[in-house]
Amino acid sequence: MSDKRAPGNTQSVLLLTALSATILGTSPPADFARVTREWRLNQVAALKRDRGWLSVAGLFWLDEGENSFGSDSAPKIRLPDGPPVAGSFTRRGKEVFLESPAEGVTVNNSVPTAAALSSDSAGRPDSIRVGRLEMNVMQRGDRVGIRLYDSQAESRTKFKGGRGSPPTRSGSFAQSLCRTIRQKQFQY
Repeated sequence: MSDKRAPGNTQSVLLLTALSATILGTSPPADFARVTREWRLNQVAALKRDRGWLSVAGLFWLDEGENSFGSDSAPKIRLPDGPPVAGSFTRRGKEVFLESPAEGVTVNNSVPTAAALSSDSAGRPDSIRVGRLEMNVMQRGDRVGIRLYDSQAESRTKFKGGRGSPPTRSGSFAQSLCRTIRQKQFQY
């Protein structure tokens, strides 16, 4: 994920531009509709990417000690696909180790026998793959968990895009609000 900006930053800039332009009595850029359309397309692409929000299939907080994972009902972390028991994550404090990985489990595209795993707090977390699924270790304060991504998640594969109204000749909501404010006289 090379783009570390928050998803709403571009939208905030567009809204601020329209709001500022309206307050100053100028019009938004002539290509405002095009810029807005491009922003929406980029948002949908970001949501649908392999590790985008629409592919998040789970978050499992790890207990101290062994936390098995697999597609069977017995493992603590239940996967939507893959071997019945794919291995286990062992938590020792804030450290996590992959142990007893099944055939087909990889860490950063290598086949491990066991591995100490880097979390997202170390910068770029290790990528644990089981078929179409990807997992990584995440740390939030004292909590340590596994985030699960599924490239075939229904939320991702069936997503058609967000709803939105195109900008109109009368302008955006922000422009309309600013016109109303300018027309009113406020008494204190």
